[in-house]
Amino acid sequence: MIEGLYEAAGEGVRFQPAGQLSEAAIAQVQERVRRRVLKAFVRWGLLEAEARDEMLGWQHGGGFSLDASVRIEAPDREGLERLLRYCARPPLAAGHLQWVDARHEQLRYRLPKPLADGTTELVLTSLELLERLSAFIPPPRIHRHRYYGVLAPNAPLRPAVTALASQQALADADPATLSSPLNEAAGATSKPSPSDEKPRRPAV
Repeated sequence: MIEGLYEAAGEGVRFQPAGQLSEAAIAQVQERVRRRVLKAFVRWGLLEAEARDEMLGWQHGGGFSLDASVRIEAPDREGLERLLRYCARPPLAAGHLQWVDARHEQLRYRLPKPLADGTTELVLTSLELLERLSAFIPPPRIHRHRYYGVLAPNAPLRPAVTALASQQALADADPATLSSPLNEAAGATSKPSPSDEKPRRPAV
């Protein structure tokens, strides 16, 4: 989320930073998101209207939470790398998974933290594990991350905003951070090694 808004200024854009976010403003956004999501679920047939009304009466956010305490500054490349690693993490930790017996009929997965009923591990067959993992596979041709506002794909100001953000990040960045793995990967060329090059067909 951008901490402010962009407006057109001549041939470029101007950034207007947002003021300090208050707890009341965060709670207002959270409540609006909750009502819109539940309304959409009812419209799509994923939730009954009676269940929606019951969930709207729940306390402590009703199953929704909005955290605005994490902030990454433009020159903080290490913070950006941590965020990308967090978004790209796998659905389960391979070190928590092991076979129950030598016949490889069941698997035991140690949970990162106990469930509400005190369960600390799950025992599943191979098919049961694949069934649970399949829930994390997005539908075909559906993006997992979506951008809105000036960062939307067809937003008129998107080219100017992304160009401005890149220039500002380079201007504010510490030279020591420019050699981070993210920057090295971004600046690396895609020239294949000799072993990766396909042999050319001899001319006839």
